[in-house]
Order: sequence, then C-alpha cells, then structure tokens
Amino acid sequence: MICALLEGREGFDFGVPVDHPPFKFAVLSGAVIMELGEMTKLFDTQFTTPSMHMMGTLDTVIDIKGSKYLAAKFDNPVIYEFVGGHFLPNTPHARRAMRAFLKDFIPVDEEPESS
Repeated sequence: MICALLEGREGFDFGVPVDHPPFKFAVLSGAVIMELGEMTKLFDTQFTTPSMHMMGTLDTVIDIKGSKYLAAKFDNPVIYEFVGGHFLPNTPHARRAMRAFLKDFIPVDEEPESS
C-alpha cells in the first residue's frame, strides 16, 4: 500500500498529504493482497516500482498463490521461490539473488568466497 501511496494513485484519496518520492525499489517477502474494502482498488493498476518477491513454497502463513498474485500486480517483478516457510532465507543462493536485484539501485559488495 505504501508503494501505491508514493506512486500517487489517480482518483484515490489517502486522506494524508504525501511529500515523498516513490520508492526506488521494493523487496516483499511472504506478501499478499489483503481484502481491505475501498483500499483493494489500489491494486487495479499495475505498480511501476521495481520489485523483488521472495516466497517460501512451504509457507503456512501466506499461501504462495497469493504472493504470486501480488507479484503479478508489479511491472516485471523478480520472483525468488525457495523451499521453506514464512521467513527470509539466508543461503548463499538467496543472498546472490538479492544482490543481483539490488545492484541496480544501491552499491552491493560481492559475496565473500568463504560463505
């Protein structure tokens, strides 16, 4: 919802003034669209914020189908699926994927050889 607020959704009044630029990027983990009445309309338009969506195939808190549905609401989402539950993985593969996504937005150090 904060991405929508900062992208300045047309025709939607958040009730608060916004003096902040859009996010440069978003990383979402175990994220889903919740039924929020009028707020659900925020997801009718594609998000332009570059995004990475990390989702566990064994997540029992958030169904992966819901995470994929949310990811599809973003232009060109980067989707990282991992075998696991409702957490951020801390494996070398996951860290490399995160670095690959973030390198276009912030300086990222390379993975140390010892990891």
